[in-house]
Amino acid sequence: MLAGRFAFQDYAIATWFHHVNAFVHKGDQFLREADGKDKLLYDLCEALEEFTSFHQEDWYGGIVQCCSEACGMFRSYVLYELLVQIQSHIYTFQQKGFDARHKISIQGLDAALERNRKLLEEPPKDMSAGEKALYSKFYDDKRLYKCTKITCRYFSQGFSDKKARKRHVNIHDRPFQCEVMDCLGQEGFANDKDLRNHKRSFHPDMCDLAESFKSTIAKRANAGHACGYCGKTFTRKFHREDHEKSHRGERPHVCSECGKAFTRRNDCERHKKLHERGR
Repeated sequence: MLAGRFAFQDYAIATWFHHVNAFVHKGDQFLREADGKDKLLYDLCEALEEFTSFHQEDWYGGIVQCCSEACGMFRSYVLYELLVQIQSHIYTFQQKGFDARHKISIQGLDAALERNRKLLEEPPKDMSAGEKALYSKFYDDKRLYKCTKITCRYFSQGFSDKKARKRHVNIHDRPFQCEVMDCLGQEGFANDKDLRNHKRSFHPDMCDLAESFKSTIAKRANAGHACGYCGKTFTRKFHREDHEKSHRGERPHVCSECGKAFTRRNDCERHKKLHERGR
């Protein structure tokens, strides 16, 4: 922890399979253009061997034919079988459905992340001043409480306390969710109407065009800032941003008098005046 090695883990765990997919996708270009490709492929093969031996998944079962074909340009290289096994693991896990997109597919990585995050959230109380300085250097100690879903922006950004994280995690339990990859709507909606409004605003190609056209005509021309969660539109960007914070359960504006938190600054300022009247 104090060596800063946990600082990279959120990114590495959330994106490792994207890097593998990107390498396979660009395989032909790599073989044509890479300098010292034999040495690079040898090093990658060693890394993949270490990765698969350390994480005891069922790498050798369920090879997927389309993954074998996708890795075909590496067929004559020693890393081919390992690459196909890992690609098959990624493909099979993602085919499990919507919920699988948000989860860590390797049990060992999931367990390590949970262990490390608990250590970061509750570091040893007997740390020296020097150790505390190192801790603050590598980690944002104001936002240590993070979401567990790898597709969520708060998987790496985090919240100031456990209650704020819990409010956010509750959003993920909403039953109506957008199936578009990397969309804000993956955090879910409370009802089908909100999901439909979101799709009309952000994914009109997924909706009935006539219905979408009517919806667009009905909107005010100057309300060009749409909420990524429910599709509600606003005339000003900062109003939309404050509205989205309420969806995420964020309350960044805190009363210095009593500690009560608010989503919007104006609400907090209005609340503070209540304390002033009581003096």
